[in-house]
Amino acid sequence: LFDTLRQALGDVRPRFERDLFSLVDAPTYARKEATPIDVDELHRILRVLDEPMRGDSVTDQVFAAVIHTLAATGMRIGEVLGLHVADLDLDAGVIHVRSSLGEIVGRGLLRGPTKNGKSRKIPVTSDLVARLRRLRRSNPTLPFVFANDHGEPIRSSSLLTRKLHPLLDDLEMKRFGFHRFRHTWASIVLHRGVDIGTVSNMLGHSSLAITLSVYGHYMPGRQNEAVEAIGAALAAVLGPMEQEAV
Repeated sequence: LFDTLRQALGDVRPRFERDLFSLVDAPTYARKEATPIDVDELHRILRVLDEPMRGDSVTDQVFAAVIHTLAATGMRIGEVLGLHVADLDLDAGVIHVRSSLGEIVGRGLLRGPTKNGKSRKIPVTSDLVARLRRLRRSNPTLPFVFANDHGEPIRSSSLLTRKLHPLLDDLEMKRFGFHRFRHTWASIVLHRGVDIGTVSNMLGHSSLAITLSVYGHYMPGRQNEAVEAIGAALAAVLGPMEQEAV
């Protein structure tokens, strides 16, 4: 709200001598800790993707491909739904993230730039490549990779209430939003030892500081590794030291 009001007043700034918001400190807020999906629950979701599902607005095949893409890439839901055919290089096993599809009140769906305004390239798994190939064969003429029954881009809000939530209800799992798949991807790859810089680039964060603030606690054993590293470096210079009697 603060940024929105500042931008609105900026549009009429010639009427004022200065930016009034420069006199006000921006509000601070505690960043909400990212909560991943339990790995066992993620496996349960992925195992039923190819089974008939409740819900409407998109086919089961499209919904399964959306969930698979979210789980395998860490992309934002708007970035997934905004993918055009030209963004896929399935021969190379790569997705080019160039845009994002958003819902604007009163204006409908708009395809715009990514959150940080930059494009990025994400390598994808062979099983996701196979799923996306099958999807393209079923709808070879559509410009959007993921479309509804009418060939139109999909609203994330509709996909959430009409497909994801019914699926979670059937699995007797607590409801959550699409962003949880992104948090889960980040937690898994960091636990597996992928460096934070690579993770930050693949997530499309504007800075490494953002990635660290949200996901730094998923990096296991960093303190112990630091102690071992400095101990080894100092020992090379100082040599072994005898412990003092206690």
